[in-house]
Amino acid sequence: MSAYTPVIKAEWISAAKQDFLVPDAVGTKILPLPGTSIKQMLEFTLPRHTISVNVHSSESFFSHNSLDTTSDALMIRLRRLPTPAASVVGKLVELRCQAWLDGYQSVNYIHLCDAVSTHFPLWVISFWAKALDLCKMVHEPWVGAKVWLNTEVKQKISAEQRQLAERATILLATLPWDNNPVHSLWCYLGPHWTTGTQQSDLLDILSDRITAQPALAGRLQVKGLALSPKIL
Repeated sequence: MSAYTPVIKAEWISAAKQDFLVPDAVGTKILPLPGTSIKQMLEFTLPRHTISVNVHSSESFFSHNSLDTTSDALMIRLRRLPTPAASVVGKLVELRCQAWLDGYQSVNYIHLCDAVSTHFPLWVISFWAKALDLCKMVHEPWVGAKVWLNTEVKQKISAEQRQLAERATILLATLPWDNNPVHSLWCYLGPHWTTGTQQSDLLDILSDRITAQPALAGRLQVKGLALSPKIL
């Protein structure tokens, strides 16, 4: 791939961005829909990533061949075929604009097979990056939270804990997965919920409740975790 980058006109930049942008009509089929519930997001099939060391150069993913027709069968393959490792995808994101300038028109799943295969659109690289990000930042944390909830629902020690877990499980079917405040709630569903930031959040809630009651506000004051080492 050429190491020389020519002067890029504004219209070239715009055209390149379009080629690497996942079309809306396609995104609704290969990525979780915005606004859908956490439960629906967890049920959505996202591609797994390969963990083996890549033996191919990043440039070998690109092809000068024209892309194949985008069909429903192709969409199913995109959701099922493993993506390259995260480090490889990161490198492809860096190289994609230069590849476009050098005339490359499609992308191959070269990490799965050396033989000539389907020629996917250039935006597949953007899809890989998005899918990997969703898996790491959204899907995996909520999977862990769901497993913990299932355990709490089945436990026999605390009926109150079991009921709370059942209520939380119901909420997973209604709360949107892509709402930022909601997304951060997964960290409260598990054995780690009383560590770090979670403790600070609970102290803030306690402080607000005390402040709202004049009789208590005059006698009690809640301090943050930074005070703990000084006391201990």
